[in-house]
Amino acid sequence: MESKIKIEIFSFGFKYGQPLANFYFDVSFLPNPARLPGKFLTDELDDEMRKYVLQNENTKELITRLVNFIEFISSFDVIKVGVGCNSGRHRSVIVVTEISNRLHELGMDHKVIHRDLF
Repeated sequence: MESKIKIEIFSFGFKYGQPLANFYFDVSFLPNPARLPGKFLTDELDDEMRKYVLQNENTKELITRLVNFIEFISSFDVIKVGVGCNSGRHRSVIVVTEISNRLHELGMDHKVIHRDLF
């Protein structure tokens, strides 16, 4: 039976290689929440980290543009969008999660994969 989900969005870390995707976006230019005072690259995401990334104007603009792009290409057969940062544990996960929330609000069926989140 063929899956109805034709949009897949991946978060990933460039240091582990790129997943198979049609489109790739590097969000390493966004502020890294793991660099906040008292935070470390090995820390799991928390609300402070999410707010730090999502309140940034570049993040807001990027997410809006990526959601619009995904809407634009949604007529393709299968869409696989990779959103990467250095380790794939913070910025890319936050951005993909927010894109997913917005696609859900638009009623767009999709699948999210956080490849390097452990």
